[in-house]
Amino acid sequence: MKCYLTAPKGLEPGLTRKTEFSRTQYDSVAKVIDPDNVYEVLRKLYRRDLDTPVSEESDYSSDKALASQFARVHHLVKSETKKTDKTVRQKKAGMVRADAR
Repeated sequence: MKCYLTAPKGLEPGLTRKTEFSRTQYDSVAKVIDPDNVYEVLRKLYRRDLDTPVSEESDYSSDKALASQFARVHHLVKSETKKTDKTVRQKKAGMVRADAR
């Protein structure tokens, strides 16, 4: 996942700090591998540590912080998917009821 991180704009030459893992990087990873599989592996490695978001910028370079950032985005994507699925089901149910009249 580290290879999906990019150097922030304006970073001085020689500095190696990377940006936070975001939805853009998540979507790029998802094109190559199922994010559910990535999350499961990270969950086995870091267990409950993934439940606590990383808040300090200095932690961004650690593997654990990257795993936490991935997990945060993964949970966000999953919650969006659930909301979309629910809306689609509700619309279909409404269409069926309207057709039954």
